Amino acid sequence: MYQVDASRDYDPSTALHRITAPVLALNSADDFINPPELGLLERLIPRVKRPRIGDTITAEAEIVSVHESKPVCQLKVKVARQTGETVLEGEAWCYTLGPDDR
Repeated sequence: MYQVDASRDYDPSTALHRITAPVLALNSADDFINPPELGLLERLIPRVKRPRIGDTITAEAEIVSVHESKPVCQLKVKVARQTGETVLEGEAWCYTLGPDDR
């Protein structure tokens, strides 16, 4: 009963545009709260920002820090599609090649 009552006023659609991680969305036939017949997944998943086939994407990376004792650096990364819309934003660590590693 809790699951039904808890989902009564739950509406994630207002924040879908903030998702930048890869998403695997499934809507199973036994979902009695949001059954596939409602078409919610098909209507709402386009709000999730992600690159699509045919997009031209541009990636920017800024070095935020360099590790003192290891050959790695921390990056701030942003990827945008041709419209300027950000589809991925986050942090990454990158191995730094030395002159003898090339």
